Amino acid sequence: MKNHSSIFMRNLQRGIEKGYISLSSDNSKITYHCHRDYTTSFKKPEEKVRASYFAELILDYGYPNKRIDIEVIVPRRKPEDRADIVVYEDDELKKPYLVVECKKDGITDAEFKQAIEQAFGNANSLRAKFASVIAGITKTTFDIAGFKPSEREKNVISDIPIKYGKTPKYRNEVNRDFLFYVLRTTLCLNQMLQRSSGGNYPAITPEDLKKIKVPLPPLEIQNKIAEEVKRRISEAEKLKAEANKIIESAKKQVEEMILSS
Repeated sequence: MKNHSSIFMRNLQRGIEKGYISLSSDNSKITYHCHRDYTTSFKKPEEKVRASYFAELILDYGYPNKRIDIEVIVPRRKPEDRADIVVYEDDELKKPYLVVECKKDGITDAEFKQAIEQAFGNANSLRAKFASVIAGITKTTFDIAGFKPSEREKNVISDIPIKYGKTPKYRNEVNRDFLFYVLRTTLCLNQMLQRSSGGNYPAITPEDLKKIKVPLPPLEIQNKIAEEVKRRISEAEKLKAEANKIIESAKKQVEEMILSS
């Protein structure tokens, strides 16, 4: 959570500014203004993850807040089993579209797999079309409709559709520049370090490399992020060059002052 808290807080602030989220005066409770106003404790780390993704669903993916519900009771599951977030296709909340399971940042692979099973159980019981598991900023999304309930590989997609649109796929949906940048983030580098072996020259096997969880938004968003990163790098290089010129000029002025004294 420490490494990604700025992302969560930025999304939280966006949600607050747009009126979709509110916090109590002491920040101990959060209220989601969705189909109904739902208030719960804001002290648990996974709640920050849910708040962040709730804001993304509305502001980045275009889903109406009135078609989203929180802590939805799941039929045909054990008593009091609830889905963290459910997005519906209709205003009456009769057609579940997406089921989201939220977990705190930094959970183990085993815990992530368990969360996937929980999301599948809820999605299948609600007969939703999609399911997503969010752990920090790590996300895996599944196309539930049209696949057997036991499928966990062939139905993995790059992200949820934007506002009930076309289902994204992994194939031909990756911006190489985006992938280049994301693989150098703390999120991916820490995963590589955990799976690497060797002392002075650590290495990672191809099999372990395939297990690295990489956030992969729709191609449109990847393109925007890649362009923004390029712009900021270019701007930083210009500022660095200007700073070097100022430093060199200052050095010359100091030398002239010393020699002329």
